[in-house]
Amino acid sequence: MVQRPLPRARGRQAGPLPSEDATIPLERVPYFTADIRRIAITAALMLILLIAGSIVLRGMLSA
Repeated sequence: MVQRPLPRARGRQAGPLPSEDATIPLERVPYFTADIRRIAITAALMLILLIAGSIVLRGMLSA
């Protein structure tokens, strides 16, 4: 009987991560700091829009 090799998995390898350090180093994560900066800018703009909108609505309702 001829033994055939097991098929290799494509993409990510299955199995647990090494137990000594399961974290992903940030230098291996592409665009991490750029994404965090973009999220912070978007959050700041949303906060400014909320404050400006509440001031405008307060002015319209009191008139």
